[in-house]
Amino acid sequence: MSFGWLAKRPLPDELWDEWLRPIQGDRGVRRDLARYARGARRKEMVALCEKLPGFTKPALVVWTPEDKIQRPEHGRRLVETFPDARLVEIDDSYTLIMRDRPEAFAAAIREFVPVGAGG
Repeated sequence: MSFGWLAKRPLPDELWDEWLRPIQGDRGVRRDLARYARGARRKEMVALCEKLPGFTKPALVVWTPEDKIQRPEHGRRLVETFPDARLVEIDDSYTLIMRDRPEAFAAAIREFVPVGAGG
């Protein structure tokens, strides 16, 4: 199965099967997905986004300038929403950065949260 807008590199069929199994086997999941796709949860998402400036701890936003679903300016705008946020852009990837560029994704997280850092 190919969803070329999500990842630049092929994803294993077994992974797609695992991701799609709940949609295929659970009527409630299908209902919620259809509701989400129709935009019924937009008000809830807007309300949630309005709360983001109140999050005062450091935040890391990992984005890709090549994302085909969420435009690059969305990542930059998200960073501006938080009082203390950093943007790391990872190239040569689409939406699923952690699948396309796992080493770069992990390095960004390691740099943000050093090993041994306590809560």
